[in-house]
Amino acid sequence: MSKATLILRPADQAEPLLDRLQQHGAQVLQHSMVSVEPSDTAVEQLEQLLEIPFTSGIMVSVNAAHFLAKSQQQLGLHLPKMNWFSVGPTSARAIAEIVQGPVTCPLSEHNSEGLLRLKPLQNVKGQEWLIVRGERGRELLADTLRARGAKVHYLDVYRRMPTQLGSDMIQNWQAEVDCIMVSSAEQLGYFLAAIPADGLSWLQRCQWIVASDRLQALLPVGLQSRATVAGSATPHALIEAWQQVQRKQYGEGKAHS
Repeated sequence: MSKATLILRPADQAEPLLDRLQQHGAQVLQHSMVSVEPSDTAVEQLEQLLEIPFTSGIMVSVNAAHFLAKSQQQLGLHLPKMNWFSVGPTSARAIAEIVQGPVTCPLSEHNSEGLLRLKPLQNVKGQEWLIVRGERGRELLADTLRARGAKVHYLDVYRRMPTQLGSDMIQNWQAEVDCIMVSSAEQLGYFLAAIPADGLSWLQRCQWIVASDRLQALLPVGLQSRATVAGSATPHALIEAWQQVQRKQYGEGKAHS
């Protein structure tokens, strides 16, 4: 008998995915291993960046768009018009609302590597680029753009803090969950670190749905063979991967299209 699927994602970002999985008959639990807070220096950073004639900007996440909007509202000023990019369609929609303009993202490979393959990010020599992100984010985008000749500036608008897991919650998951869905390396890292040694056998019994090959490679070796790669963090891709797992485990009748 199918148990529950645990989604490791912030509640506001998990809601569309959770709703659609429930429509397919899934039992779903949601938890975020990360709490997000505004950066103490975001407004000061924003004020310093207003005079730079940016060609383009990248917002790395929905959180980046949300906390940029808060910082602009607090300052009473907005960044000048520029070409905006994001890693995927979910963040692109959130960014478009904030910047009141179009946002470009990769069609299928929804990650930094896919974004860097877009033509506008190939010929950037001499251009001023802005990356809106959380504190201590990945350096791949900036390093690659700088290597291609761009001048890159950061605007750190939020910071992430790990949440604590109680032993009761972990015990409940061990009894109820047989599938874990994750689309963030940070969520995955904090989750694995929080599971005690006596919970490792549960992790090995679970099926895993991950958004990318990169996330699969971050799993302990013993779990990688139990992971299905969705190829994207969009609800559509993750649900397709979940259906694939259900068909494999429980037969065609358990995964309705």
